[in-house]
Amino acid sequence: MGRSAPLVPVPILGAAILFVLVLLVATSRPQVRQRWPWLFAELSAFSALTFIHLLFFWQPYRSSALVPRGGGDLVSFFYPIHSFAASEVSAGRLPFWNPHLFSGAPHLANFQTATLYPPNLIAYLLSDPFSYATMERLALVHFLIASVGVYWLARAIGVARPAAVLPGAIFAYSGFMVAHLGHYSMVSTAAWAPWIFAAIVGTVRFGSWASALGGTLVLAIAVLGGHQPILLMTLTAAVAIAVFELWRSLSYPHPSAWTGFRQDWRLIGGVARLGFMAIVALLLTAPALGPSFEMLRYTVRSGLSYEAASEFAVQPVALLHLILPTVYGSNPTDYWGPFSNTEMWGYAGVLAMGLAVFGLLVWPSRTRAFWVVIATVSILFLLGPFASLHGWAYAFVPGYDQMRGAGRAYMFFDLAVALLAGFGLSALIRRREHWFPLQAELTHRAVNVLAVMLVIVVGFVIPLFAAQVLGTNDPGNRPVIALDNVMLLALWLLLGLGVMYAVARGTLAGCALVVAVSVVVLLDIFHATAPFNPTTEPILAGFQHEEAVTFLREQYDEDGPFRIETSTPLWQPNLALVAGLDDIGGLFDPLALAGYQSYLVQARTDRQADAYRNLNVRFIVSDTETESPGAGFSEALTAAGGLIIWEADEWKPRAWIEGSDVELVVTIHEPGRLTVGIPADVGPGMLIVSHVN
Repeated sequence: MGRSAPLVPVPILGAAILFVLVLLVATSRPQVRQRWPWLFAELSAFSALTFIHLLFFWQPYRSSALVPRGGGDLVSFFYPIHSFAASEVSAGRLPFWNPHLFSGAPHLANFQTATLYPPNLIAYLLSDPFSYATMERLALVHFLIASVGVYWLARAIGVARPAAVLPGAIFAYSGFMVAHLGHYSMVSTAAWAPWIFAAIVGTVRFGSWASALGGTLVLAIAVLGGHQPILLMTLTAAVAIAVFELWRSLSYPHPSAWTGFRQDWRLIGGVARLGFMAIVALLLTAPALGPSFEMLRYTVRSGLSYEAASEFAVQPVALLHLILPTVYGSNPTDYWGPFSNTEMWGYAGVLAMGLAVFGLLVWPSRTRAFWVVIATVSILFLLGPFASLHGWAYAFVPGYDQMRGAGRAYMFFDLAVALLAGFGLSALIRRREHWFPLQAELTHRAVNVLAVMLVIVVGFVIPLFAAQVLGTNDPGNRPVIALDNVMLLALWLLLGLGVMYAVARGTLAGCALVVAVSVVVLLDIFHATAPFNPTTEPILAGFQHEEAVTFLREQYDEDGPFRIETSTPLWQPNLALVAGLDDIGGLFDPLALAGYQSYLVQARTDRQADAYRNLNVRFIVSDTETESPGAGFSEALTAAGGLIIWEADEWKPRAWIEGSDVELVVTIHEPGRLTVGIPADVGPGMLIVSHVN
């Protein structure tokens, strides 16, 4: 089940790069450039974003390293559910029902499964069987999708084409996106958000029906991505962007020939196109949204208290991550502090934030001010109970009372920083004779500010932390970690100072300037986010129990369907989905049925009671470090890896007739289909099926 080969073989990568180069050469021909003057530039931008993507994820692409570090939900949750869905689609069935976890539960109606999400369906059809390598490819490709989307958004709002590549890279490899690499549905939904925003801008600013049609498609894809909180935040931001763009179109000066009627008609046309996007996208996604909304009121997520809703908000002290990104630890498995490093991490780069400030100040505009507002609102929201905005959203905005994870608003902060940094780079690459009025002054001030910050860090902060380090014999202490961060901060400030000084002197311009700025900004981001990336640890070990799985399957084939209970951390909670077994439990799912969860908690308190026996449990999977399940169970197998399988002395079948000793035979047992053979001579009685309904 592990992966011992590179995710994408080197020859394939070489062929892909060669293909792009051939396209670039072809588009450089005069006749091609005259017919499609934009094609060469766009292919160059896409090639640059692809190259940056390969640089960041070089280890999983180039070696046998796995992502993400620690495994996270990508291993424990998403890989099993997509493995099951792929097997069902390959068999020609839509996975409406999941019979393997929680004694049976809705699958397609569970929004997180994203069963109808187009990239997932493509992967299901192309992979045979669905492996963890496929799961990795699905996750990683969304980082490239996100970077291209931000590139288009930057172009739509006015960032120069050579400068628009940098925002795409900043956002895609920012703290938010990389920290949540293991949360596949979150990444798959977030990756399409910039495309939605770009479509809204294009629809309103340029009156483009093509943008509206494209926006309809990407909005539908994002809805099907399967993550409710990110989708809700994205839709909220989309409404804000739409309102701003409509207001901007009205307030923007037009030629005197424009009459009030034409101005009003422009507003009506923009509203009509945006309405078309929303309505058609809703209709396209109705097959997924309808069952999900119906199921939501029965799940454990319904009736969420504010205390639960504000979990994973960012404590103010954790905002230090914006400057010293790894001061509390470098990855999800190595951090300290009363918070989750994964949920509260949104590093966008010190130099990127500085470039964003420069982009705002060098030429203030309504668009730039709007994205500053987005960044500010995001910070206030992600603080959760430490500020008021999140509580107001919980109380008054529909949907926010059923979502957790206020810290995920970092997504919009990182996006705003990326776009404003694009404006900053756009200003820097302008020819000096076309500089904005304040640009020369601001450029020299930026040099002075960076120099002062560097002096403070090198002359005061580093000696302070160095004194703390020298005063202890523990090389892994927190001052050492902090000192590492401060010294790297000094390095990025030094590099930024060098670039800005060269710009101010006029010795760096054009393509060289774009490359120099992009390199130092991305080095700043990559040094912080890369530790979240690869690992050589056996993150799939919880699925590798061949002896135990084979034993359980043999018993299943001989005696008909039964369920298991697992009570060991050695066994992945959702392994039953991959192995084709039936489990009364599974990994915690916020969209699990609340009624069954309550029943299961009560039933587990007494394994000899009918409430437990009615669950059709025959075996309990435990380990050598765990106590035996008690009376009524005997050891059936001691398997490799420290597992022990206990068998119930008496267990109820999947179906029976109450009060009768007649044994019923399950002739067909498939997801969504159960056929029970009943002898003809059976008298009247109540047929009971151990099945969640």
